[in-house]
Amino acid sequence: MELLYDRLPCQKTVDVTALVSVEYLELPKDFVFQAEHHRCWELNFIDYGSLRTWVDGREMLLQKQDMLLHAPMTPHGILEKTENTPNVASVAFESTSPALYDISGRIIRLSPELQKLLSDVFQYVSTISEGYLPVNELDRARHSPNPQKDLILQLAALSLEKLLLELLRANAPQPAARTAKLTTENQKTNLARMVEEYVNAHLDEKLSLARLSRHFNVSVNKLSRDIRATTHRSPQELVARQRLKAAKQMIRQEEYNFTQIAERLGFSSLHYFSQWFKKQTRMSPTEYATSVRSRSES
Repeated sequence: MELLYDRLPCQKTVDVTALVSVEYLELPKDFVFQAEHHRCWELNFIDYGSLRTWVDGREMLLQKQDMLLHAPMTPHGILEKTENTPNVASVAFESTSPALYDISGRIIRLSPELQKLLSDVFQYVSTISEGYLPVNELDRARHSPNPQKDLILQLAALSLEKLLLELLRANAPQPAARTAKLTTENQKTNLARMVEEYVNAHLDEKLSLARLSRHFNVSVNKLSRDIRATTHRSPQELVARQRLKAAKQMIRQEEYNFTQIAERLGFSSLHYFSQWFKKQTRMSPTEYATSVRSRSES
């Protein structure tokens, strides 16, 4: 006897068919990028600092945690010299999904949850290449001797699809039944954001977990739990990450020498700062500065 059942057809609203490039750009001072256009989609996210960009005849200022999606054949570039050396996560991809035009061409602030999805794209791609995937290394990575590369590329594409789907869903009204849950999630997100802002303002001081919990009047356990729930990092990891971003930005900005940078970030000596920086990046501050200059001159 044949069983009859109802079906809910699952039509793909967003379909990422190819990754073109996946790059994390630590832009040097006075960087300029002439306007370009191409046949793929391009997502740019400001992980640190800010960036004034030009998009199809419009000037747009992207701040930290802002994302901008460029539709195919949309002219865009960096026509003003960068002043604050931003960090930009950039993903170019192919898709024939018309729904993406609903979220393209406008600045969108990404929540920590959506930032994690974007981070997953980079994490997957980094496992099949020496770093990320700039355009000129894409073919080499695809043909590298990694039997899991097709699975990993699909996981990266799925993470990107989920990010884009969540952005599209955010434009639709939320069901009333989820209001209480969303309020709790928003409270956790706001706490994580306030902690990050506080850390950035006190990078030259000792930021222990006890100090953070006292300042925000929450228990150590709640602070750790809420920050990990929204950023997927412990408070100590969050402090280290923000301190490293600040160190890299000051090196690229070239306003302070290494001793001054060490002092501004709360290190007792240049030696200790250099050791910590190399442990975090596998490069000494001098090696990192040299790599930034070579990128600017290329």
